[in-house]
Amino acid sequence: MPCRTLRNCRLMLRPWVLGLLLAGAALQTPVDAVAMPTGAIVITDHLLNPAKHDFEKDLKTEAKTALPKPPESESWKVFFIASLTRAPGAEDVNIVFYDASVPVKAGQPKEPVQAYPLRTKATARMLQASIDLKDEDGFKAGKKYTVLITRLVGGKEEVYARSALELK
Repeated sequence: MPCRTLRNCRLMLRPWVLGLLLAGAALQTPVDAVAMPTGAIVITDHLLNPAKHDFEKDLKTEAKTALPKPPESESWKVFFIASLTRAPGAEDVNIVFYDASVPVKAGQPKEPVQAYPLRTKATARMLQASIDLKDEDGFKAGKKYTVLITRLVGGKEEVYARSALELK
């Protein structure tokens, strides 16, 4: 993408660009290095602004392990920020939800409840996105889910970040 505006030039030159996906459109937002555990996903019920001076404090205070469905909504709106263990090496990654109550059987792959593709930079170490979880996609109130940021490499799932989430 050519550098047509000063803003675009700054975004292209910064090495610590955070991939931001909202409503399916990929945006790039500059973010200072955020102090959060490597491989962690912070889940919230609203969008956090990485440009705020107290963003790291917001990550700690706004993190949720359970999200209620808003009464006027048919879905759970999940916002998350992930600190990847390493750069994925590709622009396509997935956010995958597994039912935490289903035991893993030896020698058999665990079946996800749902997986959603995300676009980011191949060199990204941070990822911010939002997603709507709906009943018709297999999600149920009262269930706990394991949330992973992954990529399939050679038929195997590489995990870059993980968390847990309960839907209420």
